[in-house]
Amino acid sequence: MSAEVHNQLKKNVLSTTDVISQALAFLGPVMSMAFLTGPIAAAAGPAVPLAVLIGGVVMVALGYVVAQFATRVHAAGAIYNYAAKAFGPETGFMGGWVYLFATLMLTIAIIAGVGGWITEYLGMAFGLALPSWAWLIFVAAECVILFLLSYFDVRISTKTQLVLVLGSVAIVVLLAGYVIIKGGAAGHSAAPFSLAAAGGLGGLSQGLIFALLMYTGFESAAVLAEETADPKKSMPLAIVGTVTAAVVLYIFVTYAYSIGFGVDKAEAWAKSPSALLDLAGMYGGDWLVALVFLAAIVDGFAVALGCLTTVARVMFAIGRDGALPTILGRTHPTHKTPHIANGVVLALAMIVAIVFAF
Repeated sequence: MSAEVHNQLKKNVLSTTDVISQALAFLGPVMSMAFLTGPIAAAAGPAVPLAVLIGGVVMVALGYVVAQFATRVHAAGAIYNYAAKAFGPETGFMGGWVYLFATLMLTIAIIAGVGGWITEYLGMAFGLALPSWAWLIFVAAECVILFLLSYFDVRISTKTQLVLVLGSVAIVVLLAGYVIIKGGAAGHSAAPFSLAAAGGLGGLSQGLIFALLMYTGFESAAVLAEETADPKKSMPLAIVGTVTAAVVLYIFVTYAYSIGFGVDKAEAWAKSPSALLDLAGMYGGDWLVALVFLAAIVDGFAVALGCLTTVARVMFAIGRDGALPTILGRTHPTHKTPHIANGVVLALAMIVAIVFAF
């Protein structure tokens, strides 16, 4: 076979739905709603919905810019290729390394985190007293499953992502809907959308730091541009559409949080390690806490798969250009997936987990 055959991804196989799945998976909406709203509440009080609304508008604008690049430059390196196209190869190289490092560290952290959460969940839901190193077993199993999902046709991973994300989000939406219908702790209020409730511009601006973080990951859809049948149509819908949907979802759920805890009790929300689990306990009991925690773990696995898809393709693109070992720029001769880059990322995740465990 020619060298070209070995360094090309499969063309024209992904639909708009597939690309949306990637953006949603990396976004990790359930994880964000479970673990990132507390710091926003610590700064903006009960006005978290206002912070996520303003942050969402900003990210929609950013998403539009990324989508414009993605419709013109169909490359697996995404940000790496955009920077090189706009500012030259040197800037592209630096931008690519920064983006690669950031996504690699996030991938490693998420994989380890999911392993730890599974251990904690088994202890909480079933009373299993597992040894402290048990999470390593789950990390190893997770890495094997992730590799298998990413080794074959890319559509296997995108469809898996969609099922996992939509299933976990549905549980959170039902919980938030119940809290809103019930009227929360003391009825409905406009305070969650009030600048005064946020403590003025100072509190709101500090809350925006974490509100913006809740939207990160939507840009990862761009790494699938080479494999998408109609990137000029699919990329704007996936990138801008995903952020827009996330804005609506986050406002709905954080409003439920705000009235669920009580607009005059934002300090309890701010101190909560996971507002989602606490809300489930307040309005459903232990069984709902276990169910919501499971939804967060499922979403976490989807995030891990989305992160792997992203970092492996960026690594593949840089390797294909010769800025990393060229073996990383090779694809499977049959499935046309960056299987070597996938394996390297997962091996690094396993090594880091072992080092931290011991």
